[in-house]
Amino acid sequence: MSRHISDAIIRPNLIDAAHQSREGLIETIKNEAMLFRADPGFAERTGGRITKDFIAAARGIWGDLDGCIVDSRHHMLMPGMVPCIPGWHTDDAPRSKDYCNGQPNIFDPEYETQHLLCVVDAGTGSLTEFLRGTVVLCDRYLENKYLEEGLNFYKTADALIEKGLTAKTCERVTPLSGDVVEFDVHSWHRGVPAKARGFRFFIRITRNSKHKVENELRSNAQVYITDTSYGW
Repeated sequence: MSRHISDAIIRPNLIDAAHQSREGLIETIKNEAMLFRADPGFAERTGGRITKDFIAAARGIWGDLDGCIVDSRHHMLMPGMVPCIPGWHTDDAPRSKDYCNGQPNIFDPEYETQHLLCVVDAGTGSLTEFLRGTVVLCDRYLENKYLEEGLNFYKTADALIEKGLTAKTCERVTPLSGDVVEFDVHSWHRGVPAKARGFRFFIRITRNSKHKVENELRSNAQVYITDTSYGW
């Protein structure tokens, strides 16, 4: 059995740019660059107002950001859309082809990442929900479900957590728009579907990752929907 101490330290109202009128915030979000594995200096030079606020907040929390990587993206959402993984998962767990053909090693990670995350929301209500407490998972059960049925680890873990079998001692917390959340590779969280039409910006900085800096600007972002009959 594997025990995760899932935690999320919420630091409220650190992003000044989040406190605008809805119309002003939408324009601010639209003008933000979307970054993939950027170093903090590149993010600060390239990003907009929210990105600059976030990097300043990260320095205030962690101090030196040398070696960190930054990811960000923005979405226009309709009700029911999810801009990130909607099932319970952890971030940047090590993967290797030698372990279940690349499934995340959440049980005995080679390295342990730490993260700061912020969502700035303009009307969607699509935030990020975290678990606080002890999450108990059977590594052999997850491995067998993958080897015998092809189910990925997070799909199996999500079903177990939703049934209450692994997280009876956990509480669920949802940071507000403009809050900065500190968490690590053992922190379970998930995206929440949009409740209304609007815009959303996500930014995260990671340290202790083995991924190399890419400094890539992206112009595409995917969404997840659970209703196959969804119309525009």
